Amino acid sequence: MWKIFNKLAELFTPKPITQRATGLVPRLSPGAQRWVIADIHGCAETFKRLIRKLNLNVHDQLFLLGDYVNRGPDSAGVLDFILALQQQKYQVYPLVGNHEVMLLEANRNKQILRNFVQKYNSQNIIDPHTDKIKMQYMRFMESLPYYYILEDFILVHAGLNFAAFDPLQDFEAMLYIRNFKTESHFLRGRQVVHGHTPQSLLTIQHHIRRNLPTIPLDNGCVYYGKKKDLGYLTAYNLSTRELVLQRNIERISVN
Repeated sequence: MWKIFNKLAELFTPKPITQRATGLVPRLSPGAQRWVIADIHGCAETFKRLIRKLNLNVHDQLFLLGDYVNRGPDSAGVLDFILALQQQKYQVYPLVGNHEVMLLEANRNKQILRNFVQKYNSQNIIDPHTDKIKMQYMRFMESLPYYYILEDFILVHAGLNFAAFDPLQDFEAMLYIRNFKTESHFLRGRQVVHGHTPQSLLTIQHHIRRNLPTIPLDNGCVYYGKKKDLGYLTAYNLSTRELVLQRNIERISVN
């Protein structure tokens, strides 16, 4: 059965899930901070602990680079916390990741969705009365843009396809690309901040220290204790270049 399911998953074609390819970000308040976090993957308690470390206030901006769900023990808890921060008037700017798109595609068929959430340990986002994704999570995921362009950064889940005529129109690459090469003329001094591909802390710190064109932020928090050099959720301050780390503290083992 899993061979059939995995083949179906490979055939999922990411489609624009919002008319807003990019999100709008207001001007930063004087003295406020800009933080970026990538690939939370159902690690709700770790995410909350990291947010507490940042001492966020309502003037700060928090950018989230997608993949809030799947693999970790509490996908619903991650989404609930993001929604709660927004309701409390925190400036939270989430992007879509490939796992959100895959969930939305799976949601078209109840049996595929049932198999999908079982495989990825995300059953708690399903409404038991409808066997579909809970409506508040559907609305949230469907509203997510693919990227943000700031004065000095481009924020995206996986990266950009600089071989495309217009890298900002290749939405599939924004969700799935790995090992991409940048093009300085297009960037015009901006850096690409992204997640999707787990990198060691040494690699992440190297990119920050050398001020390279790309800043990868996914340290594979969900893989703590399972893969070498991985296991931290990271927050990067766009203004100060500070990197704040939080080791995975989930009580339940991850898939």
